[in-house]
Amino acid sequence: MEITIEQKEQIKRLKSLKNIGDNLALMLIENEIETQEKLIQLGSYKAWERLMLKEGEYPCLNKLYALEGAIEDLRWHDLPKERKEALKHEYHLFVQERENR
Repeated sequence: MEITIEQKEQIKRLKSLKNIGDNLALMLIENEIETQEKLIQLGSYKAWERLMLKEGEYPCLNKLYALEGAIEDLRWHDLPKERKEALKHEYHLFVQERENR
C-alpha cells in the first residue's frame, strides 16, 4: 500500500500522541481513525477492537494500553492500576469470545 501525502500528515499528527509510533498510527488510519478526536470519540477499547478485528491480528494488550494512554496523554506504563485492570478484563473477554468462535 502506497501512503498518500494526506496519510503522511495524519501519521505525523497521530505520532505526536504518547505511545503512538509509525505502525500503530498507520493501523489507526487504515481503520478510519485518522485523528485524536476520532480516537477519543471511539474510546480505547472500541478503537483497539476495530484494529484487532479488521487486521486479523492476535490481540495485543499493550496496544490497548497504548491507545488508552494516547487518549489520556500518559505513557501507557503510567496508567492508573485500576484502569489497567479494567482494560485487562475487557481484553480477556475479547480473547475468550474470539477463542469460542
